Parts: sequence; C-alpha cells; structure tokens
Amino acid sequence: MVEFIGGACHPASRVDDPTIWTKGRNLLGGLASAFRGCFHRDRSVEFQTSPTTLRTGAASSVGHYRAENEDRCYNDCRCGVLLIADGIGGRPGGAMASRILVDTAPPVLCRAIAGHDVDAVRMTAAVREAMEAARQAMILRARRRPHYNCMGATMALAVIVDGVLYASRAGDCRVYHLRDGQIHRLTTDETFVQVLLDAGTINQQQVRTHPYRHHVLNWVGVDGLKHPIEATATQLAPGDRILLTTDGVTDVLDDEAIARVVDWRRYPQAAAEALVAEALDRDSRDNVSCVVADVVAVHEGDRAAETSPEALGMAAA
Repeated sequence: MVEFIGGACHPASRVDDPTIWTKGRNLLGGLASAFRGCFHRDRSVEFQTSPTTLRTGAASSVGHYRAENEDRCYNDCRCGVLLIADGIGGRPGGAMASRILVDTAPPVLCRAIAGHDVDAVRMTAAVREAMEAARQAMILRARRRPHYNCMGATMALAVIVDGVLYASRAGDCRVYHLRDGQIHRLTTDETFVQVLLDAGTINQQQVRTHPYRHHVLNWVGVDGLKHPIEATATQLAPGDRILLTTDGVTDVLDDEAIARVVDWRRYPQAAAEALVAEALDRDSRDNVSCVVADVVAVHEGDRAAETSPEALGMAAA
C-alpha cells in the first residue's frame, strides 16, 4: 500500500497548500518591503519573501516484502526543510529511529539558521547539531526500552535558504537536483559497494547484485555517526526540481530512469506517487519513499495557485 503524502508530511498546518501558500507569501512580501531594515533579519522569513517559493509532495509505501514501513518523510515550506529517513533494517527500533529523526531534526535546523547569514560551513554545523539532537532523543528512548540500544536510521536532507540548496546525507538515502531534463546526484552513498566502486574494484553493473550492497557505513543512531556529516551548496533557479529518495527507489531505478519518471510530471505530488509506483512495479524489496519539491517563481503566481488534480482527495499523513 502506498501512503500518498501531500504538503507537510510532519504533523503541521498545511502551509504549502498552493493557493494558501501563494497568497500568504505575497502578503508577507508586501509587509517585508514596507518594513525592510526595521527589524532583525530572519532568514526563514527572507526565504518566504524571496522571488521563489516551494511546492512539495511526498509518497511512501511499505512495499511488497516488508511487514512495517520504516521510512519517514518531512517536507515543510516554512523554513525550506526537506528530510527523508530510513530505519536501519535488521535492528529493533528502525521505524522508531526514523520517526525520532524527522520529529527532532527539522525544528533544530530552523532555529539554527534563523537570523543568520547561511553558508555551507554554518549549514554543516546546523546539520550536525540537528543530528546530535536526534541521537540524544534516541538514547533517551533506548534507556526506557533497552532492546532499542542499536537503533538508527539513514537520512537525506535538503535545506533551501535564499535560493540555495544545502544537501546532506548519512548512509544511502539520496538528494537529486533536476534542471532542464538533466538529473544531478548531489550526494554520494556511504556504503561498502560505493567504496569498492570508487576504488575500481567493481563496476556500476555489479553494484546492484553485490552481496553487500545494503551494507551502510554511516547512520544516525544511538551509537553515534561513523563519519562526520557535511553540507554542500547548489544554487537554485525557478523551474528546478529537488528529489529525496530512500534506497527502496535507487535499488531498482538508476538515475536516468528516475529522471524519466519524475521530470515531465507537472506537480510534485504526482511525481512522487509515480516514482514510488514505478519502484514497486520494478519489484523493489524494501520500503519505498521519496520527497519532491519544485522551485516556483513568484511571478508565476497564477500557476502556483492552481490545485493539483492528483492532490484532490489525497490523505495527508
């Protein structure tokens, strides 16, 4: 079963409803112009009053072979945070770890970057702070339930500030950037097979069948990160599409196949649903999840205000 998740996946007000978001953004833009320079600078507000805004969607499925969905998605237009988490399989508490991650990290990120000039260095520090907050929350849960002592989750994160996308990851969840039909992977998997691939020991065709292809080398969990997390910056433009996926998608679809599925669909929600459905059709053996966001220009207000036909009747998680 596919959970079709629209707007903010995290329990929050539906601020990214296209009509409400566009009207609210334009109102904020007028107020900000009138009072510019009179108040302390707040970067989360500046993003809302910049020439672009976000339109988002997400979808997740337990898949054909798993009893529980350990993936979690978060997409919030208020401070431009997109997050996807995948509980570590084979360990108790994988679903709990991914839930804690999406509950804990975004508020920390929004507080860390608000009112500051943001660059890759500051964002890296903010991401590390957010992941440590999630780890501490996992430790507290494990103290009450000792069988969760080894729980953890991989994740991919995108934060959009002033038209710049900051991407980060731990493990094998991915962040993609699509522009003019071209897809660019902004993260590198932290896996055993990626190490072999980088060393030239195996080729790309051997990755999908390697016996250790699911062996990850980094994750957010009780026992701490194995490698420090970094954030990389990419300049965005109106019309760009951002995609976050779990390995349930990338196990069965290469980058070009992903681009073919999501690039031509107008609305992010439709793209997210189509990508999950395609991975299931390709017989993915894992939970399958993705988050999609479009960078929409302000002067395209009429288009941004349109309601996606695919979103009608959609159940929010």
